[in-house]
Amino acid sequence: MENSKTISALNELIEINNDRVEGYETAAGVTKDTDLLRLFGDLRAMS
Repeated sequence: MENSKTISALNELIEINNDRVEGYETAAGVTKDTDLLRLFGDLRAMS
């Protein structure tokens, strides 16, 4: 039963991370500010 809880928690963390990466990509797609583009690219690479 403990493995099931661990797997569930890990899957939730993966989903959160994937959502965050998608958010960075979306934000990078709508900004023209080069500093923000660099920031979003760096944040995406760290994920």
